[in-house]
Amino acid sequence: MSAAASAETHPRNVSRMLRFRAWWHGVDVEDLLEPQSAEPAPAPEAAAAGAPPEHAAPPEPASKEVWNEDRIAAVEALWGHGHVRPGGDTFTLNFVRPMGLTPAMSIIDMRAGLGGPARALVDTFGLWIAGYEPVEALAVAGHERSIYGGMARKAPIQAYDPATLELKPNRYDAAIAFELFSHIRDKNSLFERIVQALKEPGQIMFTEFALKSRGDQPPEIAAWREIEPEVSDLWTLREYREMCEDAKLDLRICDDFSDDYRSAALHGWGDAVEQFRPGVQPPKVVAMMLNELERWTRRLAAIESGALRVVRIHAYKKPRELR
Repeated sequence: MSAAASAETHPRNVSRMLRFRAWWHGVDVEDLLEPQSAEPAPAPEAAAAGAPPEHAAPPEPASKEVWNEDRIAAVEALWGHGHVRPGGDTFTLNFVRPMGLTPAMSIIDMRAGLGGPARALVDTFGLWIAGYEPVEALAVAGHERSIYGGMARKAPIQAYDPATLELKPNRYDAAIAFELFSHIRDKNSLFERIVQALKEPGQIMFTEFALKSRGDQPPEIAAWREIEPEVSDLWTLREYREMCEDAKLDLRICDDFSDDYRSAALHGWGDAVEQFRPGVQPPKVVAMMLNELERWTRRLAAIESGALRVVRIHAYKKPRELR
């Protein structure tokens, strides 16, 4: 399905992103709806000559994969302090609602990012949470934010290698993760180690990118993966279900979470317009925000195509005698 077809299927949602891009680049929305390859949208400097006078020509976008202070500042401007994903604290608290968290619980967050979700859980429930983050730059910045927030002990964030991480068995009451396994090749190995770290009873809840089905995929998937090469082998919801069943977990939720995810992202971008105005953010941060705009345009196009889904899974680890 083309971008134009996606716009016809979801005119309000897709056109909001397209209008945002057109507004910044100084072009007509129709120009962005024309058939395109998997190459990025026209470079900002190419449109600068026709851009509205209140916009200075933006700087050249930086590397797609880099995580540095400028990109961290960019994503926090979009999603809120301590967050690298849509929805902020509200999204996190709504997400964990089925878990019935209490102050007595000890939690592990396997993709903690900048630690915003972890600190929101500490603030709300008074529990203890260990944050693990595969990207070292995010882990370092996230732990600094926990220190500044007085949560160095209750919400520490540390870097880890998913291929070699060892967790103490039967230590945690619950585990959470946000889009972790789509970045991991040996998903089963890491999942088994997380499950072993859970107490009996224990629980795990996570969101994940997933293919709607195997087989040939529309061009929107290739365009998204071109700009997010760190995404590894994509599974289907059925394969994640089977992973949980193989681990003898009791599935409570196993559903398509795409609409809520897309709504949170579009709401965040709707609020981001002010961040792009001259003088609000340093030029390097604006460059990173332009990268994020391209990344999210492609990600949402893949979701709108129907081929990429965001799934949500909640499962319980039952006592051994009940398995």
